[in-house]
Amino acid sequence: MTLTICPECKNEISSKADSCPRCGYKKSCSGWLIGCLGIVLFFFILVILTDFGADSPRPSYSSSRRLGTSSKSSVSTGQGKPIKTENIALSRSAEEEIRDFAKREYPNDYSMQQYVYENQISAHRYMSNVADSEVKKIATREYPYDYSMQKYTYDNQFSAKQYMTAMPTSNAKSKAQREYPNDYSMQKYTYDRIISR
Repeated sequence: MTLTICPECKNEISSKADSCPRCGYKKSCSGWLIGCLGIVLFFFILVILTDFGADSPRPSYSSSRRLGTSSKSSVSTGQGKPIKTENIALSRSAEEEIRDFAKREYPNDYSMQQYVYENQISAHRYMSNVADSEVKKIATREYPYDYSMQKYTYDNQFSAKQYMTAMPTSNAKSKAQREYPNDYSMQKYTYDRIISR
């Protein structure tokens, strides 16, 4: 039998005793027991939040703040949750294509479907109004089903085209244009690399 010192009265007591016989001080639970209970509690809470979180309602994003006021309707995703759509001048096939794209990207996350849908609608509008048809062809060829990426590619390609147009005619410019005749971003990259040598 080992003896320990009571932290309250400093009397020697048995290590197996639950409390001090002199002052009544009770020993606390051992650290490993508290640690195990903490881990079990953590996993229990995690399971509960995961199970209930899957069925909880998702917040909807309102695009009327960005795009002006417009009336909205709901379109079923086929999984019980609707994606809110705007009454916009899109062809039915383009709207369905965008809705299907959002469902494919995030099949179980309705708030992300809504977010992707609104981003794609905004990018579709943007791409419908761009001026440079040559650069638009590059973007749509690169990303035929993703309007957000078309917009991103268009902006990069258009900026690179303006840059390359502003550069004086030189061997570096001619080489870059020969190597990448249909990609202004790569022309700019190649031109800058040659010039920096």
